[in-house]
Amino acid sequence: MSATKKTTVLTTVTLGVLLLAQGSALAGGWGPFFGWAREEPTLSAPDFLSATLDADLPPFVEQAIEDADLDFELDHWTVGLLFDSAPYRDAVVNHRFAIGFDIISETRLEDIDIPGVVTDFRESDLDEDGYGIAARYALGIGLLRNEGFRWWAGPSVGVSWNHYDLENDAEAETFSGGGGAETGINLHLGSAASITVSGGFHWRAVGYGAGVNEVGDYNWGDGPFYFIQAGLLFHTGSDRAPATID
Repeated sequence: MSATKKTTVLTTVTLGVLLLAQGSALAGGWGPFFGWAREEPTLSAPDFLSATLDADLPPFVEQAIEDADLDFELDHWTVGLLFDSAPYRDAVVNHRFAIGFDIISETRLEDIDIPGVVTDFRESDLDEDGYGIAARYALGIGLLRNEGFRWWAGPSVGVSWNHYDLENDAEAETFSGGGGAETGINLHLGSAASITVSGGFHWRAVGYGAGVNEVGDYNWGDGPFYFIQAGLLFHTGSDRAPATID
């Protein structure tokens, strides 16, 4: 395991332990979760593209490359720890935190649009798998609450960072961050635990950097981020008491 990967795993575990401690100290619920997400960013062309093609490109081609759009599609798989401030009891507002080890299992280049140069491109799977950390926070409003389940919805924000080991000693990293909305349902297994399923949509800024020996460039873009996750919440504190539903 590389030093970067070891650091990523250690950081995720450390933050997860802190989340568990926070969940144990406060009334609420904590437990494991498993999630999937699809990210569809549109990025600008990297600066090295012009130099790679030709140092003496005609001005209109250089301008076209500067205006180029690259459409990507990335699949994220995340496993980690989840905390919810009110998974069971009759509270109007709940705060939900999730942090986990994130793997990008597939990276696809969907389209390249270089005006006047490239207008037709066939989808391409890139042999790049990333690993890193993902975290998300949601402020939930309990829309329906009873002894059997809780349905909540509200604003959500999230970030992720992933590292790639490429060929020829090259490395790359991606950063993604933004916000949107999330909704979920907690199905109560008595007063001790709940099964929880949630999903949502973010619009995120995305950065991609690649190079060798810390020499390279970074380009930015944005796009939609769709996610769904399932987990098990063990109730703590007053959430273990019978729910009070009017």
